[in-house]
Amino acid sequence: MSVINWKNIHHFVPSEFPQDPELAEPRLIYTLDKLRESYGAPIYPSPVKGALARFGGSQTSQHYVGEDENHIVRNSSGIDIFIEGVPIHFFTCCIRHMCIKGIGVYLDTNGADGKPWVMFHIDVRELGYKINVPLLWIAEKVVCPENNKLKTKYRYPQLKPEYWSLLQDERLYNVRKRKN
Repeated sequence: MSVINWKNIHHFVPSEFPQDPELAEPRLIYTLDKLRESYGAPIYPSPVKGALARFGGSQTSQHYVGEDENHIVRNSSGIDIFIEGVPIHFFTCCIRHMCIKGIGVYLDTNGADGKPWVMFHIDVRELGYKINVPLLWIAEKVVCPENNKLKTKYRYPQLKPEYWSLLQDERLYNVRKRKN
């Protein structure tokens, strides 16, 4: 596995990540750094365990890290992040960034202060098709009618054009700043 050359990273330090960033594909960290440069406002890795690397669960998750006899054989290619500024502006930056292959917009998350804050997932997955556009999804918790429990509903605008209207949600247009 290759290692990250932190001398080439200008906007992040290893201690900002919730887990060892060496568990990530280096190109994910390099892409995140370039994205921060083009966006022009702070980006914060989510502090939640598994926001960068997951050792269990679905092996198709971009966060999944594979091990074989105590050696990493697959690094994470995805990370969950929060941003300062206007989320829809960040979304357009992600769409234009050629290295980002997956973009998730989570409308049901809270920031470190416990207040609503849009979370983004970005990844640098290998695409299995020829069109070089990222996979996009918009996620939100909904009440399941069968058992009255919350579950995450994923909507893919590329599959159902009416889901593009979800990008009109007012939460994507609110300016957000992190309070230290």
